[in-house]
Amino acid sequence: MNYSRNKNIRKNTLMTNLKINPVADLEASKYVDSIYYADLFKIKGKIWMITGSGKSRAGIIACNRDVENQIADDAVALIQDNKILYGRHDRGAVPKDSIKRERDHRFYKIDYIAHCLTEEQSRDFYENKAPAIVEIDGKSLSLLLSERLYPAWQVRHFFSEEQCEWLANPKRRFDRFLELTNNIIDTKFLVVPWMKNIEEKAFLYTSF
Repeated sequence: MNYSRNKNIRKNTLMTNLKINPVADLEASKYVDSIYYADLFKIKGKIWMITGSGKSRAGIIACNRDVENQIADDAVALIQDNKILYGRHDRGAVPKDSIKRERDHRFYKIDYIAHCLTEEQSRDFYENKAPAIVEIDGKSLSLLLSERLYPAWQVRHFFSEEQCEWLANPKRRFDRFLELTNNIIDTKFLVVPWMKNIEEKAFLYTSF
């Protein structure tokens, strides 16, 4: 038996199948209606869901550039369980393999949801006050979140165009966030100012 030849045949077959169906090893997420444009970071032992403008660079610095603390990028699915809010990395599809799913898409209790303001928003919000992380109400945060794009791009492989449009609808996402966060405990809603110096912005997270 030519082991090398058989191995190459299996590899070529796998690559062909992936080209035909790039999500062959994936299944639709159960939480496609609860996915928001955000990153998840572990910063000084706390889980931060960071959204908005310039959400990633300062978060990476704040978690000491440790890839183990960079839990999710661009797409976070939310669930509520016993008044606790949890989030995981989720682009609309997850591995069929339960071991891979648990490894790469496990849920974490969220301590903070922080929305990064644009330069213009910061100017209007802070006026002449010193830049600082400030707590806000759930409706204000939901509005900011729902204005961002719907990041679960993998849903198009599992759902119709009409269903994808419904999932991306800002009003639906606004209402869903309020539902998910209704009566939750131990999660704070925050806004973060735009800052020219990324290191200083990262310090706001680590010192909060």
